[in-house]
Amino acid sequence: MQGGTGRTVRVALLAAALAASVAVRPAGAQPTPGSSPASSYADLLHADREGESFVARQLREAKTYPYLDRGNRLLAQGRREEARAELAAYLERDPADVKVRYEYGVLLASLGDAAGAARAMTRVLAQQPGFAPALLYRANARQRLGEQAGALADFRAAARHRGLTPADRTAALDAAANVAVALGRRDVALQVLGDLRDAPADPARDLMSAQLLAEAGRGDEAMAILSRLAAGTATPAQKREALQRLSVLATTSGKLAEARAAGEQALALGPDDPALLRQLAEIARRQGDDAAALAYLQRSARLEPSPDTTRAEVYAAERAGDDARAAELLRGLIAADPVGSPAAVRDRASLAVVEARRGRHAAAADAWLQAFEASQGANPEFLVRAARARAAAKKARWLAREAIGHSNLGQAKLALGEHEVAASELDRACRLADEGGFLDVLADSARALAEVELARANVAEAASRARAAIEAAERSKNAMFVALAHATAMDVFLAAMHTTRSREAFEQARRHKEEAYARLIELGQKNAAESLAKRYGQGSNATVDT
Repeated sequence: MQGGTGRTVRVALLAAALAASVAVRPAGAQPTPGSSPASSYADLLHADREGESFVARQLREAKTYPYLDRGNRLLAQGRREEARAELAAYLERDPADVKVRYEYGVLLASLGDAAGAARAMTRVLAQQPGFAPALLYRANARQRLGEQAGALADFRAAARHRGLTPADRTAALDAAANVAVALGRRDVALQVLGDLRDAPADPARDLMSAQLLAEAGRGDEAMAILSRLAAGTATPAQKREALQRLSVLATTSGKLAEARAAGEQALALGPDDPALLRQLAEIARRQGDDAAALAYLQRSARLEPSPDTTRAEVYAAERAGDDARAAELLRGLIAADPVGSPAAVRDRASLAVVEARRGRHAAAADAWLQAFEASQGANPEFLVRAARARAAAKKARWLAREAIGHSNLGQAKLALGEHEVAASELDRACRLADEGGFLDVLADSARALAEVELARANVAEAASRARAAIEAAERSKNAMFVALAHATAMDVFLAAMHTTRSREAFEQARRHKEEAYARLIELGQKNAAESLAKRYGQGSNATVDT
């Protein structure tokens, strides 16, 4: 976790003391009623003049007053650099004036001279040990100088001493917590944050507390803080961060429903965030909701394309059963992969597995060979797998020829009215196509087999075959085969309606007609669509039982 090491302490004394008109007063001057906290802090300091005679005081003031007076005038005019020189000259002549030295340190801090401010406040503390405002200024200066351990000690010491306003004490503790985090002192940071229990609520502090508690293994306490923050009056950005962290913690704790709900709420509070979308995708994957996981990843990839995002999308596509999309994504990765990288080998091997699962064995063999080349010959097993894929491709080609041959013969016999032979040939074509993964052949043969069964008046068997044809056609993603399968299903249910006068058969016929018609129109087959509609109109005239 990152700490706010550059965060400046909001000490009220600095801005008011040096805005333009606050002058450094000589020692012994009385505080002005209603003065700024800066002047009030300075007025707590007094130079030790015990034992100084009247004559000695007059001589000292005569010697030093001109420098102090010029410094005050220059400060009133906003000429701080020149005022600095005058006050330095004054302190050279009156080093015991702890009040002016403190205000001189404030001036140096306002000018960005952290080293000078630290030295000035160290001298103040030597004269006035434990003076909390000086500790606070020195802490700030040390923080700017990169002296984090010293800054932490000063911030904590300042907060322990009386004399700071409640706001400055809270600021000191907040700064101490940030510095402790930057130093890796989680235990100290938690102690400091514990001291802030009664301070006004601060969303940034709550986020830090939750992070530290989570890192300390106190996840339930962290989640309680984040839940309160998300339900409170924080800004939308702070609520979003709280919800996103809550989602992560809930995921780690196995509370996936709570994690997803928090992530969705975070997403609703602002624009899409690629990291949050990936986080939600992982939660959805663990819940078994692969479709949602893929949707989250696709949104993430559109916002922030990266190889890792694409690989996650590949995984989600595979889980969702969309191997075509997975193969497409992998080819894109491979096109950008430098040969020889571990990712290049992994992506090519993944493509080989996906292509084999799709029944594209020749493509799988090519991918295995590419994986072997990408590995620079380090994995000979890829050559073995390529050989197996080539053998599978050879068998697939044989099966394809056989399946197509039986399908063509079966459809020819169907046209001749030789239904028994047609059924036998088409059934064999379906089995060979299914074995080889030839979805187009399977869809076409199953559709023709449904027509055979319809011609043989086996309406129930024809309906079963039509459903199988639609499923195969949809898997093949061939729009024409999908349209033809629905058209055949329409004919089957029209026949069933004539036989049974069933309202359900009528509705099924109408649904398949609409599916087939829509797809034919999309394909530009308007005449075929009109012919289908006419056939449906003629076949649906039978009376049905209501």
